[in-house]
This record gives sequence, structure tokens and C-alpha cells, in this order.
Amino acid sequence: MNADQLKGKWMQFKGEMKQQYGKFTDDDLQQIEGNYDKYFGKVQERYGDKKKKDELMKWADQCQLQGGSAMKKLIGPFMLALILGIGMAALSFAAGDMAALDSQTIKGDLLKIDGEFYVVKDMTGKEIRLHVDKTSQLDGTFKAGDKIEAQATDKAHASSMKHVQPTK
Repeated sequence: MNADQLKGKWMQFKGEMKQQYGKFTDDDLQQIEGNYDKYFGKVQERYGDKKKKDELMKWADQCQLQGGSAMKKLIGPFMLALILGIGMAALSFAAGDMAALDSQTIKGDLLKIDGEFYVVKDMTGKEIRLHVDKTSQLDGTFKAGDKIEAQATDKAHASSMKHVQPTK
């Protein structure tokens, strides 16, 4: 393999090289970046014994003779990774939707409003800090001392809030 061939096929070659010969690190590959002299130097550095070095140089020449076979070999795994990635993204969105459906009802006294955060003392005496923003459906305006009922996510975001009449 000559210097021009290595430079031209560097992207597909370095993936195979790392897979075939594990002594090359990502840092090594970044330093080589298609430079034949640097490649030869790293081969000598990583594989000092002549037999292994000759084997690696022969392998590089065979990769060149095979042409685009490296890319062909990588297309299948790449497509599988792409499909799995899309599937995982869809599942994470679905999980997010399920979490939104899994809300809790909080009833209690509104202690204070601090910007987008409303502090509510629930019926058990526990103080809960709810995040309220423009996506929250509010039934009117609220002030400290109001009795409220809120639907909140497990991350303490109020999806809705309404006034409730005190029970007598």
C-alpha cells in the first residue's frame, strides 16, 4: 500500500485495522490520519517484532487489493445499528409518554409561589415543590393559602392545578 492509497482509504481502513489489530488506540489512529510514514512508525512502535510487523503490512496491502470490501462489510452492521437506534429512540419516546400518563394527585395548601415553583403542603404535612410553567393547565390564579389539587408527574411538574373547596 502506498501513501496515496492509504490516505484515500483511511476512513474504512482504520476501522478494520483497529478491529484486526487491537494494539492500535483511538489516539494512534487520530495521530496517523492517513499519513503513511506515521502509519509505518506506529506499526513499528506497537508491533516491534518483525513477524507481526510484516503481517500487519501484508494485511494493509491485502486491504488495498480488496478495494471496497471493507465498506461492504461495514454496511450490514451499520444498517443494523441504525435500525436499533431508531427503535430505541421510539421506545424512549413511548416511555416518556407512559411516564406522563403516570401522574399523581397532590392535594393541600399552597404555602408559597417562588417564580415557576409552587410549594404545597399536602394532607400528610409533607412539603412538595411543584414546577409550574406555560404547559401547566391552571384553573384561575393562585396565591399563598389557597387549597389546591394538582396533577403532577413523577418529576414534580404540575400538568394541571385547580382550586378546591375546603372540606368541613
